Amino acid sequence: MIALWFGTAWALTFDRVDLLAEAPGTWLPYEAPRLATAPEVAAIRWLGQVTPVVAAGRDGGVALEVGASLSAQSIGLRAPLFPDLGVCADAALVTRAFLPAGARIGASIRPGPVRIGLSLVALSRATWVRPDYGDWTLMPALGLGVGRSLRPRAPWMTD
Repeated sequence: MIALWFGTAWALTFDRVDLLAEAPGTWLPYEAPRLATAPEVAAIRWLGQVTPVVAAGRDGGVALEVGASLSAQSIGLRAPLFPDLGVCADAALVTRAFLPAGARIGASIRPGPVRIGLSLVALSRATWVRPDYGDWTLMPALGLGVGRSLRPRAPWMTD
């Protein structure tokens, strides 16, 4: 069914590595301020949030994205808003240890191999030990990733 939805020309490919991940999106507000006082802890937590991302879909079209790091995983959809500019909308389910823990919605720009994303993330404090979804945190998240270009050709070249 997913193959039919994406069409016949879908393929699973390595998309990018998010050096600053939007899922869970907590490193910049919670850990970056600790760089001066506990740089080792901040560095280890930064490494834990670096996220390789794979995508399935047509180049330049709607794509299913799956990202996994030590601190969080996400599965979501990316849809082009302005394909010629590399602007996309995306939404994803965020999990921790594969327990659904929240969601994110946002937009990104990717005119070349660098992706910059801005999202709104809703995270619960649910864990496998205490799956309580009564306490939520809503925060903005900034993402920075590097990978293949969505349109690896010059802008003046047309299909």
